[in-house]
Amino acid sequence: MSHPTRSPGPSPSAGPHSAGRSSTRFPARETGRLFLLADGDIGIGGDPHALVRRCAHLISPTGVLLVEVDNNDVEEHCTAWFEDTHGHRGPPFPWARLRAPALRRITDDLGFSVTDQWKSGPRTFLALGHPGSSPRGRARPGRAMP
Repeated sequence: MSHPTRSPGPSPSAGPHSAGRSSTRFPARETGRLFLLADGDIGIGGDPHALVRRCAHLISPTGVLLVEVDNNDVEEHCTAWFEDTHGHRGPPFPWARLRAPALRRITDDLGFSVTDQWKSGPRTFLALGHPGSSPRGRARPGRAMP
C-alpha cells in the first residue's frame, strides 16, 4: 500500500547536507543497554520487522528497546517524502506506521518479549527485551529507576 505523506523536512538550521547523514556509528553487537525509537522512528526504511531485528542484535542480553507506536489503529507500509513550504518534494523513501498489536506480532516472530506498555499523554510506548531478561532497572518515563 502506498500513501503520500507530507513532512516539513529537516530544520533549516540543520544545514543543507544534514538530512539522512550521521557521524554516529552503531555500537558493537549486544553492547547497548537502551535504544529508543520515538517520534515515528519505527517506520524508518519501511520495514519495522527488519529494524526491530537489527536493534535486537545491538542491545545487550539485559538491555531494553523502547518503541513509540502510533495511537491510531494502523499497520501500513507507504512511500513518503519531504516537502518544503514551496511544495518542492525530495526523493521518495519507504516508511511504515504501526500500532502496539502489530509491534507485538513482530516481537513474537523474532523471539523478543514485550516487557511493558504504557501511555504518556497522547503517546504510547512499549519496552522490548530479550526473553528471560529482568525488567529490574529499566527506565520508564515518569518513574525513578530502582
